[in-house]
Amino acid sequence: MNHIAMFQTILLLSNRTLIIFEQFFNVSYVNNMRIIIIFLMVAITFANSCSNKTAGKKVADVPVELKIHLTDNKDSVQIFVYIESEKIELDDNNFLNNIINITGQLIHRDIDNNNNVETNEIQFSKQQIRTWKTKNNQYVTFALSGKAHGIGNITLNDCSIKILFEANNEFYAIERPCSQIFEQQQYLSGKGLIVVPYFEKSEGQSGVFGMFAYRINQIEEYLPSSEDFRIEIVSQKGKTAFNSHKGQAFLTVIKEVNPQRVGSMYEYSYPWFGKSDGGYILLEGDYSARLFIPAVPNPYGKIINFYWENDER
Repeated sequence: MNHIAMFQTILLLSNRTLIIFEQFFNVSYVNNMRIIIIFLMVAITFANSCSNKTAGKKVADVPVELKIHLTDNKDSVQIFVYIESEKIELDDNNFLNNIINITGQLIHRDIDNNNNVETNEIQFSKQQIRTWKTKNNQYVTFALSGKAHGIGNITLNDCSIKILFEANNEFYAIERPCSQIFEQQQYLSGKGLIVVPYFEKSEGQSGVFGMFAYRINQIEEYLPSSEDFRIEIVSQKGKTAFNSHKGQAFLTVIKEVNPQRVGSMYEYSYPWFGKSDGGYILLEGDYSARLFIPAVPNPYGKIINFYWENDER
């Protein structure tokens, strides 16, 4: 029996109990309690219908490769779902840019109790999606964080994560065993952040480079100056066209690396105005961007490819 069905049963029994209490207690008091119970039953029934809205509908596999990271906080679990600047097809982009709803569940099957299934809802924040192009390809970055509360004594290795996406009037799902996710994320055990880079072309002769940083571990690290994010743009011939660090006088101060709390996400960004270090408008073409968070002792860095379209022709 799931939690919603259990609450419905409790409320129904409570209503029947009130019928008996009418014989002994103030009628107006009992009527008020009955109104509250009826309201709760309607609300829970509505929630149950919403949770089952995919019943009878075809649920397809998610058409893109999503990575998932889990952090066990004893009574809760933090979930991070992401794509690190992957090349995608047009149909994949159509799916990602038309997501209107995301729901998730932590599913526990108790094999010692007739495979009884218990679920905990995952509360997700707003997803972050950025897409950009090279001359011949299209790339995407995706970042989504969430949390499931009240897991109690549940062993996460006995659970699975299920995420349901609604897009283009269709439903798409992904489900993975937590044990598999923990095994795949072992290479991140000594790191403090997962960083997901992006480029976003703005109107006119400008764009924004950025990284979504998600805290997975508390480690000893710091920023040695007021510079917290750096970009370097390199041509296809390997020549540096722009470096945000060049010619800057940053303050020598010790700063903490954001985000600081495990399970939280922070966006680093740098607006770029389409010019080289010499102040010249960059020629149209394919480039690479090296993105850094200059943390000590170990900086975080990613490289992305992008196409710069010169709007001033």
